[in-house]
Amino acid sequence: MNVDMLDIVLDDSKTYQDVSKDLFLKNLDKLFTRFKEKKDSHLEAFPGVCSAEICNKGCKGFGFVGNHSKCHTAFIFDGDETQVNDIYICNSFESERKDLLMNDFMAFEFADDEAANFKPTIDYLLQLKQCEKACDEIIKDEPSYLYSDNYLQWVNEYRPLYQSLPDIFTGHNYKNFDQFNRLFSVMNNLTIIYAKEFKAKKMLAAYELIDHKSEYELIQWLLDYEFFCEKLIKEVCHNMFAKSADKDGFIELLQFPSVKVLIYPINNAIVAANLYQKLYWPVLEKYAAFPLDEDLNWSSYANEKRYSLKFHLDFKAIEIVK
Repeated sequence: MNVDMLDIVLDDSKTYQDVSKDLFLKNLDKLFTRFKEKKDSHLEAFPGVCSAEICNKGCKGFGFVGNHSKCHTAFIFDGDETQVNDIYICNSFESERKDLLMNDFMAFEFADDEAANFKPTIDYLLQLKQCEKACDEIIKDEPSYLYSDNYLQWVNEYRPLYQSLPDIFTGHNYKNFDQFNRLFSVMNNLTIIYAKEFKAKKMLAAYELIDHKSEYELIQWLLDYEFFCEKLIKEVCHNMFAKSADKDGFIELLQFPSVKVLIYPINNAIVAANLYQKLYWPVLEKYAAFPLDEDLNWSSYANEKRYSLKFHLDFKAIEIVK
């Protein structure tokens, strides 16, 4: 699983999957790394064809399956015995070896502005310049320290830009907008968390008033704040913060390690989310009407609500009594 041989065989002047040879091989190398991370030491090749009507139906290629993970990928090869004209990932690969197509499919794709023949429009260049300016205000060579006013004002200023950017739903996928989109998502989450700080403080105060030895009171508290914390935990705990603040009270953003946020204005929300998550799961597992990791092919609603304590209590018709 290395790209050295392909680097020699492939023509520098040609494109592969519509991008430059260097970019194609860079992404292929990352794909091999993902296989290695799954403890695969080599890939087993097997023949097949593309089955997609709108793509390359009938074109021959090879699938490759990891010897340990059994995950697979597939490529269509355009060329002959003397040269390779093109290589591209095949998402609709069919083979007589159906047993090798059962596990996860591993792939990579390229954005519109990564294509070798991409010609940027004036609108694209203007939006790109705005995105770069916005990112430069937050992401710097030295650590950035943000107060609540900083991210509240930044989100308010750049929300129109975020909403104006083309995306996959408009038929475009631009790599050069990725950093801004990710940064806006994180900054916007901070504003949402900030807005929930007051209720989080009330929630913590309510927890201090319950009898912590009473399961009844604990469950009532969990149910009272289930809807609130369902959203809060997603915003606070999903790839947002480092584990603890530094001595000055700033906490690191995991997606942007050079950006640190003052914890005080959102501290109650963070504490509430972590406390709720710690207390919620043991109770949910105790009262679950079915295994939480079970494949529920009988109810899409149950699948949607599988992590709701209220749903499981109602499902089992359990009334928590004091």
